[in-house]
Amino acid sequence: MEKSKKPTIFFAIPCGEFFNFQKRIIEDVCNAFKIEYLIIEDNTVTDFLWKKITDGIDNSDYFIADISSKSPNIILE
Repeated sequence: MEKSKKPTIFFAIPCGEFFNFQKRIIEDVCNAFKIEYLIIEDNTVTDFLWKKITDGIDNSDYFIADISSKSPNIILE
């Protein structure tokens, strides 16, 4: 019998005062339901950041974005 693959979710959440709170909730829920998750936390300016984000989205089963803050970065993702 083949072992089923865990679903993967890429989360785009805005940095700011609620980032750590949102991240902790995502981690707790995903761990409880055995879901792989990816949150790009790299705050440094690099040429590779956009590639990390687009690869993360492309390689995930689902993509969830919190656009409630109207953050241009999150909306772009």
